[in-house]
Amino acid sequence: MKNFIKQNRGLAAFIIIALFFAVWGLIFGKGDELIYTVFGQYIFLSIVNLICSASMVKKGGVLGFLSPVIIAILSTLLPICVLGKTDVAFVAFAVIPAAIGFVFGFIAYAVSKAKGKSKKEAAEKVAA
Repeated sequence: MKNFIKQNRGLAAFIIIALFFAVWGLIFGKGDELIYTVFGQYIFLSIVNLICSASMVKKGGVLGFLSPVIIAILSTLLPICVLGKTDVAFVAFAVIPAAIGFVFGFIAYAVSKAKGKSKKEAAEKVAA
């Protein structure tokens, strides 16, 4: 379990931040929906979504490559839990940053794999 959390720090960080926003939304509740929606869901959580998705894909693994789907589902369920409803905008602000993060993470993953492969080939040449 400890190794699983260590490998998927991006998902763990996103879940912790999403829980924080859920509690924040439930505490402030009625009258603060606009502040919660604009600041929490549209701005801050979108940035966190992008960063966590990129870090998960960069690590590789099956869960990393499913990160846009997992984070988009969690981001879409969050307004349902807090506000009791969801909207197309919530889904868009969940899926688009996750997809962008996926692309950035995949590029970083491909670059790190290429560097690892070139280092391995260089080590084999030196050994030969």
